[in-house]
Amino acid sequence: LDGRRTGREDDADLYVAMNASHEEQSFELPHPPQGRPWRRLVDTSRQPPEDIVGPGEGELMLAGTELELPPYSLAVLCGERW
Repeated sequence: LDGRRTGREDDADLYVAMNASHEEQSFELPHPPQGRPWRRLVDTSRQPPEDIVGPGEGELMLAGTELELPPYSLAVLCGERW
């Protein structure tokens, strides 16, 4: 989702990867529009309470990193705020 054209300031970049396949899938993380690293906030393949974490708590991931998702899972990443 690219919020650069909304007219609002200081929006967060979001990246959502969904695997609806019965096989593991790999996603290459794009460069966030604001140039910040990604932070994983939701990953349904992880066990609770690791599947959903609060702001600033998730794993940092850089653009170009491969995100591996098992079957029938999704991940939500947010551009890290400085």
